[in-house]
Amino acid sequence: MRVHIDNWIALLRDADPVWGFPLVVLGLVLMFMGWQVHKLAVPFTALLVGMIVGQLFFDSQLPRLIVGAVIGLIFAAAACFSTRYSVAVLGGMVGAFVFSGYLSTFENLQLPIAVDWAVAAFGFAGGTALAYVMFREMAIFVTAFVGSLLLVSGLNGIVPQYIPVLYQTVSSFLADYPAFLVPFLIGGPTLIGTLSQMAGADKAEAGAL
Repeated sequence: MRVHIDNWIALLRDADPVWGFPLVVLGLVLMFMGWQVHKLAVPFTALLVGMIVGQLFFDSQLPRLIVGAVIGLIFAAAACFSTRYSVAVLGGMVGAFVFSGYLSTFENLQLPIAVDWAVAAFGFAGGTALAYVMFREMAIFVTAFVGSLLLVSGLNGIVPQYIPVLYQTVSSFLADYPAFLVPFLIGGPTLIGTLSQMAGADKAEAGAL
């Protein structure tokens, strides 16, 4: 399996615009309130990740939807029973996705698939380990990261309808410089959401003392 940024761009381009506004709302909720509602946000995030994992292994639409939904529900059910373990697994999966996805932008290196797996494994191990050491921080990061993905996905459905010039400019830029996708479009909102949630969590803890 190779996580490629171009595949994700194509998925966004082909998405139904009607999902734009709900995805933006869900994305903002996860970005800025993920920790406050983490008992709901973590299972929901697990559901989304499970659906994505299921769709990576099938080409036709119906099996992708069915298998993705089943895996997503299994992930969500597991998250309801153990939030801490689920955050660890989700943190690892986000780490694997980020490391492998970013590596795929450097196609000119022509690295073997084994390198992709090794990099993904490193990201998974790092994300999982951090979740055990810093549970709250990793839960905040995971929800902010998934929220930023939903936000960008939703904007992808809205912007072409109302600001087509901006959409064409950004799409052209990403086609020429795909390596900027993760750190700019995803990393920026993730960082904002993470810092905002951490500040809110620190205030809440200080007020409870």
